[in-house]
Amino acid sequence: MILWIILSVIMALLILLLSRWVGVTVEKLETGTTVKLNLAGLKFIVFPGGSNKNGVEKKKREELEQKKENGQQEDKFKKWIDFLKLGTEISGIIKYIIKFLGRHGRVAELELWGRIGTGDPYLTGTLTGLIEALKGVLTQSFSSARVEVQPEFEEEKLELAGIFGVEIRIIQLFVLLILILWKLPKRKIWKMVRNR
Repeated sequence: MILWIILSVIMALLILLLSRWVGVTVEKLETGTTVKLNLAGLKFIVFPGGSNKNGVEKKKREELEQKKENGQQEDKFKKWIDFLKLGTEISGIIKYIIKFLGRHGRVAELELWGRIGTGDPYLTGTLTGLIEALKGVLTQSFSSARVEVQPEFEEEKLELAGIFGVEIRIIQLFVLLILILWKLPKRKIWKMVRNR
């Protein structure tokens, strides 16, 4: 009898937790990335990675110099082109996520700003066009969305910062993650990662 009471209390708590709203906010700023979690009034803040910004920038510069010396510049453009080919499928998944969040969740805040450049004006223009299309979808779906990404046509630059906050029930979050994994073009992504 006591076992059944304990199991029923655990099931009731589990159902209560799964039906609660959870708020997740991801902030990617110049100082680093912060993940804030709000669950039933409890707030958790996580600082993934470290604040070793100088070491990361130095490592990126060294990698770029090695690639230029080894003549792998063409491989870099092929990777960008492969990523852009996946753009239509990824944008379909993003639209599905937006619809799902519109039906089952609440987007608290959505901001993205910065500068982006690939070194090749054609790829930069294509990527900027994809970002502008995404901006149109986001601003129509969420009135609080703000996207300000400027293209940098003359040099390679990736300086993006932003805030994304969403509130969703935990059970619906699990359903969303499963559906995203189901819809991803797994073979193409695996082929692209394996060719790196």
